Amino acid sequence: VAAASVDMVRRQWSDEGEREEWANRIGNLALVSSPLPRNRGRAKKGASISSSWEIKSKRYMKEPWPLTSQLAELEEWDVDAVKDQQKDLVSLMDFVWSLENI
Repeated sequence: VAAASVDMVRRQWSDEGEREEWANRIGNLALVSSPLPRNRGRAKKGASISSSWEIKSKRYMKEPWPLTSQLAELEEWDVDAVKDQQKDLVSLMDFVWSLENI
């Protein structure tokens, strides 16, 4: 599972409380087939936030899992995208495991 790079999260979510709340939630994770080599998938210092997302979205597009590959369709990865992904994943979990019956 890969999380967004720490630098990208810090720049995208300047509100520390919001960052703490969402950075490590399931909505901010993606299943990947193998880990990236160190520093791949991260933008170089001074690069735009979108460049890191561009690298990751190209990789996600190649993943065999629809839940990961569909992330590549997003133009950016921000807190709203994480919240939407979180809702979708929880809804899917509820459908599969009937969470309301637990």
